[in-house]
Amino acid sequence: MTVSTRFFNTVLLALFVLMSMAPVAFAHSTEVNFLPTNLTSWKTYGSPWVSSSQVTLQGSDKEWAYVDIDADHVDEAYIVLATYVDKDDSRSNMSSSDKSRSGNPYLYAYYFDKDGKIQKYLSGTDVMSTTRSGSDQVVYGTFPTVSGTETIRVFLKQSSVKNLSNSGVNVTFVQPILLEANSLSEARGLVQDFARLNLSYR
Repeated sequence: MTVSTRFFNTVLLALFVLMSMAPVAFAHSTEVNFLPTNLTSWKTYGSPWVSSSQVTLQGSDKEWAYVDIDADHVDEAYIVLATYVDKDDSRSNMSSSDKSRSGNPYLYAYYFDKDGKIQKYLSGTDVMSTTRSGSDQVVYGTFPTVSGTETIRVFLKQSSVKNLSNSGVNVTFVQPILLEANSLSEARGLVQDFARLNLSYR
């Protein structure tokens, strides 16, 4: 992909996120967000705080948001899961190393077949920094698709570590996306484009 095309697609992706519309096709067929961008339409477990554009998990490993999407139109070799995240950690009685390894935002997903059987578990925990100070980081995962997948269930979750309490650490997810890509390199490029948007929930 040329630099000019990549820049053009980045602009289109930015317009898409700002308009909060899905699905919308861009210049390349892969740049369609399959997730509903109005997060109030997602289902929840526990009592997370939810608005149209963000979800905050309030210091608990027993609350999350999730959504099921029809995978019939996901026909490329890879999917990309990504979201902007913010971690607000007020735990004062914990070491910095314990803070860094617990209570972290991550993406989780299942591939279901037509009988509702889970074909594969997906966990997105990679982090990409943005280019603007004050912008939140991007958490993402890139995954190969699996033949026979009928439904993809996507979760917004907070990690937990045995004997470490998440009380006092809130994590916020902003504008989660699910895109498809025909190669791993294209998938990584889409994550980079998303990170260049420099979003923040503040």
